[in-house]
Amino acid sequence: MGTARRCTAIAVVAAACALSAVFATAAQADEWAIQPSPNPPEATGAELVAVSCTAKNSCFAVGRYGPNGETQRTLAERWNGSSWTILKTRNPKARYDELSGVSCTGPEACMAVGTRVVTPGNAYALAERWNGRRWTVERVPSPSPGSEYFFRAVSCTASDSCTAVGGLIKRAVEAQEQPFAEHWNGVSWSREPVPNPEAEEGSGLQGISCSGPEACTAVGSERSADVLQIIFAMRFNGATWNLESQPNPGEESNNENAASCPEPSGCVAVGSWQNQGLETEPLAEQWNGSGWTLLPSQAAAGAVETEFEGVACTSTEACVAVGESSEEEHGIPSSVLAERWDGTTWTIQEAPDPSGTRLNDLSGVACGSNFCTAVGTSWNGTVSQTLVESLSTGP
Repeated sequence: MGTARRCTAIAVVAAACALSAVFATAAQADEWAIQPSPNPPEATGAELVAVSCTAKNSCFAVGRYGPNGETQRTLAERWNGSSWTILKTRNPKARYDELSGVSCTGPEACMAVGTRVVTPGNAYALAERWNGRRWTVERVPSPSPGSEYFFRAVSCTASDSCTAVGGLIKRAVEAQEQPFAEHWNGVSWSREPVPNPEAEEGSGLQGISCSGPEACTAVGSERSADVLQIIFAMRFNGATWNLESQPNPGEESNNENAASCPEPSGCVAVGSWQNQGLETEPLAEQWNGSGWTLLPSQAAAGAVETEFEGVACTSTEACVAVGESSEEEHGIPSSVLAERWDGTTWTIQEAPDPSGTRLNDLSGVACGSNFCTAVGTSWNGTVSQTLVESLSTGP
C-alpha cells in the first residue's frame, strides 16, 4: 500500500537538537495516540502523505482525496494545538491532483508540492504556498518542451528558500525518468541541475532534507531491466549537487523514501529492502559527514513486510521513523509502524491502529523537542480515511 514517501522539513525544528537527549529518553516510555482528523464530506477516499510542524501546536499536513472514482484533489489540514481543520487548496483544472510534500518555516509560511495530471501522459509539478490566510499556486517552469515532471518532496530553510525534488521524463523514443530538482527564491521556481545515474529503467528522487540553504540531502533509487533497484543520495553544497553511493543491503529491491538532516554533517535516510527470503525489511542509513553506513533496523514481530516511509530527527542520535508492517505477503491486513533511534539501536514503539480497519499506514512524521506528529491513511474495507497520530514527551 505504500506510495512514494516523502521527508518533512526537519530543518525548522533543528534548534531542538540541544534537547534531543530528553526527547530520546522520554520517548521510550510514551505511546502514540490517534488524533481525530477530518475528511472532506464529498470524499470517497482520503490520505495524508506528509506533515511539517514548527511547534507542538502548529502543524500542516497534505495529501489527496477522491471526490469520485475518476478525479482526485489536493488535501491540506492544519493543527492548532487542539484540533485539525481542512484548509481550502487550489486545484488547477486537472484530472488528478495530489500534494506529496510540505515544509513550513512558520505558521504563516509553508510550501506544499506534488503533481497534477491534466490527461494521461501529461504530468506537471504542482507547488502551492501558504501565507497564513490562503494557499496560492506558484508556477513551476517546464524543464524541457513536452516533458513530464513532478515533485515528491520539499524542504525549506526560510520562506524564500525551498528546494523540491522528484522526477522528469523527457519526450523521447525510450524516455526514462531522471532526477529533477527546483529551487524557490521567494518569487519564482528555477531548475537546479542534478546528476543523472542513467539507469536502464530510470531513476528519481523521493525525499529531501535541508539543514541550511547550502546543505541539502536528497535520496532516491535507480532501476534496471532485471528489477534491480539501487538506492543513492545526492548532496548540495551551495553550488552543485553531487551523487553519492550508499550501501545496498539487498541484491534486488532497495528503496529509499525519506531523509532527515538535523545538521549539515548528519543525516538519516529510511526506506525498505527485500531479503533473500523475499521478505521486506526496514532500511535505515546514516551520513556522518564523509560517508553513508547501514544502521541496524528492526522488523515488526511476525511481519513479512515492514517498511519505513518517513523519518524525523532532532539530532543524529534522536530520530523517529514511521511506516507500515504486515504479517501477510500481499500486505493485507497491515498495521502502522513507529520506531525510535537512540544513536545505537531502533526500538519499536506502541502505535495503535484505528478500530475496525484492515489497512493502516503512516507515511510522514515531524518531531520537535517534546513531540512527534505522524500522518497517513486507514482503510476499513470500504473507504480510506485520513490518519493522524501523536507522541507527546513533555509539556
